[in-house]
Amino acid sequence: MTRYLRWWWVVLVALSAVFASYAVESAETMYPLGSTYAVYADLSSSTLSKQQVVKDLSAQASRTSSGEFLLTKTNSEDAVNGVDVYRFGGRPAGHSDMVWFKNDRHGHVLPASDLGLMNLSGNYSFYDGASAREFIQAIARLGGSTQAVTHRSPGSVFTDALGANRGASLLALAVLFLNVAVLWAWSAGRRRSRSVRFMYGRTTVSLQGEDLLLFCKLSLPTIAGGVLIGSCMAAYHRFHDVVLFFTVFLSLVAVHVVFSLIVAFSFLLLFTPSVRQLAARAGKSTWVRWGNGAWKYLCLVTVLMALPLSVSSASLASQSRAAASRWGNANSAVTFSVQGNGDYHRFEGRFRRFLTTTDGDGTLALSYSVAPMMIDGTGSDARPSQSLIERQLAPYDDVIITNPTFLDLMKVNRRLMKPVDGTTLPQTVCRGLSDYQSIWFTSASASASYRLYAWRDDAVFPALDYTSNPGEMSNARHPLILLVDEPARSMNLENFLIPSMTTGNVIFTDLARARRALDVSGLTQVVYSASTVSDAALYRAQLLEGNAAAGIMAAILAILAGMFCAVQSSWIWAVEHRSFIFIRHTDGTAYASMLSRRLLLHTLLETGLTGIAYVALHYGLLLPGQAPVAVAVGMLFIALEWVSAFISCRRVFNSSVQRQGI
Repeated sequence: MTRYLRWWWVVLVALSAVFASYAVESAETMYPLGSTYAVYADLSSSTLSKQQVVKDLSAQASRTSSGEFLLTKTNSEDAVNGVDVYRFGGRPAGHSDMVWFKNDRHGHVLPASDLGLMNLSGNYSFYDGASAREFIQAIARLGGSTQAVTHRSPGSVFTDALGANRGASLLALAVLFLNVAVLWAWSAGRRRSRSVRFMYGRTTVSLQGEDLLLFCKLSLPTIAGGVLIGSCMAAYHRFHDVVLFFTVFLSLVAVHVVFSLIVAFSFLLLFTPSVRQLAARAGKSTWVRWGNGAWKYLCLVTVLMALPLSVSSASLASQSRAAASRWGNANSAVTFSVQGNGDYHRFEGRFRRFLTTTDGDGTLALSYSVAPMMIDGTGSDARPSQSLIERQLAPYDDVIITNPTFLDLMKVNRRLMKPVDGTTLPQTVCRGLSDYQSIWFTSASASASYRLYAWRDDAVFPALDYTSNPGEMSNARHPLILLVDEPARSMNLENFLIPSMTTGNVIFTDLARARRALDVSGLTQVVYSASTVSDAALYRAQLLEGNAAAGIMAAILAILAGMFCAVQSSWIWAVEHRSFIFIRHTDGTAYASMLSRRLLLHTLLETGLTGIAYVALHYGLLLPGQAPVAVAVGMLFIALEWVSAFISCRRVFNSSVQRQGI
């Protein structure tokens, strides 16, 4: 086990360096330019104009000890890697390039006066706590609200990174289990040496001290070599934020060392020999086997959690990538954020002018998958499953409201759209349209505001999904299409068009013309933050891919830990029963017969855990498509259990025949 322990520490230090790099990449957008405090501020409820808020915050920042407030915003032209920092305060206004820890990330440091359509709500950062407190007081005076202040530290950087990536949390759990499994096996492997030294007069204290010293001698040189790994990682990031990186990296390594020392001390204490035990020639191999079994089942639970969720994230990432690729012909399409307090009635006239202008010049594109709204009997607020939608709306698998501008934007061949007579629609579809027509449309005879079509092609019809993620496409192949020629005139403003803007289902094909329409309509106080739809879809795909990659890595580590524990447990059982195996197999008994009772028990336990995971995925997490993944994981662990048991029995029998020691 000595060799395994050394190699494990190499892997552990390398993983610490990778995770420290990821944590710093996540933290730098919250604490840019060396700031150490941050707070999220919501100014959507402020009644002041944006210009007045910027002026007041800049004046307040100039009076603080640090002299400025920093606001971090995603670049509207590159939502994937572009991040800009806006300065409020007394420093000379100017533009400069921003250097980030993440190599692909880029941006600028800009004065607050350049915010333009950017939303004032967001993450603000500060160089000291006093500035953060004064900022909170200023926001309260301006009619906004704030969340709790956060302080940058190695611990907060680590926990924030875990919270931002579900896969990273599972990976940390898998590393923990594998570390405990290795320490358990190493501590158990010291039993014979400890018994010999105990018989030669060593005390319990001296045994603990000698073995912990040996543990440090084995681990610390590898950890010292880990500094080289950290240096390589820092060089990869051009030594930017090197102090923060090494602080987080070395803190992680220190936590691993302290945790491992505590765990190793506890495990070694369990295997302390006694006079009675030595006199009875009774070892503690059963303890070791039970411990390996417990770690194995914990690893199985981890894999049953990590792998299906990671496969789900990978599937969603693939869909987001596909959605982003569909926007290849519409890279200029943008979506706007709308002030979130829901008080749209007093701006109704301005919204109507804006939407009428953009609809008239052909820049307003509408696409909305409304089938989830029309489904009855879901029993909850959760989105209905696709199978339920197809069952209730058959022969259609979606209902999509769109306009000609969106069809032209996505280059849809309208000859593949077959006109549909409304009197021939299924009863459930007619009832759904009847229920919502008065909400969606302004005309009493709402059916005259749109034309009905069916999609005749086998390819997926391009349509924006019913979601808050801009650019996310539905996967409908047989939708019912409601084509609205003039949505700004015929569709309800407050009940449909404005909410559709907030969810990204109303987009604009030309940012420059849309901005001019906003200025003319006087909506710049309410509508802000233009985002390129294709970039938003690609950014979501990258987040999901990060979740999936970390989760799959967690599953791999947990599988390795489970394999390690299963092999150790099977080997120890075979050694404990070597006389039984030799006599029975010599007499002609098959290994399967000897192992049947043990394997049946383990198979039942693993099948039970797999069944629980299957039910949780199918009915609890509403991921029925990933339930077979849990079944595959359970079968893998069962097969691993059987194979390791048979191999261990054969090795023990062969060693007994050849009179070799074990």
